[in-house]
Amino acid sequence: MHWEDSGVRFVRPIRGMVALLDGEVVEFSYAGVKTGRLTYGLRIDKPKPIELKNAGEYFAKMRENYVILSSDERRKLTERKARSESEKVNGKPSYSFSHLTEIVNLTEYPTPFLASIDKEAFDIPECITASIIEGHMKSLKVVDEKGRLLPYFIGVRNGSSDFIDVVRKGYEKVVKARILDGKFFFEEDKKTKLESLVEKLSGVVFLKGLGTMKDKTDRLVKLATEVSGILSLTKEEKENLVRSASLSKADLITNVVREFPELQGTMGGIYAKIQGEPEQVAAAVSEQYLPRFSGDKLPQTKLGKYLSIIDKIDTICGAFSVGVKVSGSKDPFGLRRAGNGIMQIVMSEEENFFPISEIIEKALLILGYGKKEAGEKKEEIVQFLKERVRGVLKEKGFASDIVNAVLSVPIDFAPSYESRASVLKKHIEEETLLLIVLSNKRVKNILEKSGAEFGKVNPDLFFERDEENLYSAISESRKAISENLQSGNYEKIMEIFYVLHPVIAQFFDNVLVMDEDEKVRNNRLALLRELKRLFDEFADFSALSVKKK
Repeated sequence: MHWEDSGVRFVRPIRGMVALLDGEVVEFSYAGVKTGRLTYGLRIDKPKPIELKNAGEYFAKMRENYVILSSDERRKLTERKARSESEKVNGKPSYSFSHLTEIVNLTEYPTPFLASIDKEAFDIPECITASIIEGHMKSLKVVDEKGRLLPYFIGVRNGSSDFIDVVRKGYEKVVKARILDGKFFFEEDKKTKLESLVEKLSGVVFLKGLGTMKDKTDRLVKLATEVSGILSLTKEEKENLVRSASLSKADLITNVVREFPELQGTMGGIYAKIQGEPEQVAAAVSEQYLPRFSGDKLPQTKLGKYLSIIDKIDTICGAFSVGVKVSGSKDPFGLRRAGNGIMQIVMSEEENFFPISEIIEKALLILGYGKKEAGEKKEEIVQFLKERVRGVLKEKGFASDIVNAVLSVPIDFAPSYESRASVLKKHIEEETLLLIVLSNKRVKNILEKSGAEFGKVNPDLFFERDEENLYSAISESRKAISENLQSGNYEKIMEIFYVLHPVIAQFFDNVLVMDEDEKVRNNRLALLRELKRLFDEFADFSALSVKKK
């Protein structure tokens, strides 16, 4: 908001500022407001001015006037009181960290209280009632020991407990009205088949330049068909994935989702199940938006994972194709969140390989790109997704150099990124790894500086025994490394590299790579390229930063 001529913008107009150093006012002005020693307590109580004699009084004076400045203290107070209130009905409060944080930041003096829900709440899907409690009332659910919703909730008043019974009745009245609305919408929606709503998606804009939600649905159906072949799905799985893609956005037209947008997908799955769609279809439709945020639960079904991935890939590819850019804090279409979701799912896969680059290319071709242009745009999207992985790995405690080393591996091996990083982290202090890193850096520098064009290695051009030994060692190691990459035995791969290192050291001690004879020189460069490729199949060791002890 802005409120005066300087154009300063803030979440709300600034009406007063306190700036004290010990007992003295630090005088300055900002956005037309001068500093002083006057402040106010909880705004809803028509607060009187509070004059602060010195800075040390601030926290205590504010608390006396029903403002708890510490968000951590407000959170602990809310949690403790919510537990206590829930225990009165043999329940416990249920909430996510983000939801509790929202409540804590909406209140200056939180006072949780127990309120009840009428029986109508149990005539509709639990998610509707939960959405009313959390989304509309900014309150907490109460559940039993099995996580089932109880006919109570915890409201959080901003202020003292005075007249709390009046507040409770007000909350209960609003919840009852909202639940009756939800029940009416739900009963009306059940009268209409999801399939009949798909055509109406033509009236819902997806993204400027990318048409409507109906256009997106059509792309998802095509992509689901293509993906089925790539992922070797059975005939039944293919049919169900395509079906779930065709119904995936239909619930956007329903009354419940229009009233409770956060239930998109969830309600689609419920309606699909009620209308007799296969269990796989209902589950996939329900899980398509997961994960919605970092740390959120992932889709639990195979088709749910695949639908979620292709939906997010279509969104990212489409946005990139019409020039949407993500920069700094600007991400109006949630592309970072979509990218994070894709990589969270892919990295949770049990297999070491997932053909994400091929799926991206298929999505771009469906968007109308030519083969060559799709390949170029694919690289841009792959780099965007790798940046999402970079953040995930750093959050898990991996150093930047280790992250850089594993991200050099093609993105299709993303399910193995964390395991590879863990092995490197385990060995990072070992002397042998230091020597391997130095060798890789040396090989990389030689290849980059040579500027030569060289073909395959020709064993007939070997003149030194150490050339032959290195060539044989590479050839023998390649098969073993390939087998262990497939099985995910990365410790064994490190053992192979350790055994390989003495042969590499002998080569550099006794062989002059940049020989005067061009054929010999290029052959030795080709040999080093094969050596670098062998290491790069696991990680770019030259990217690691290690120091001698």
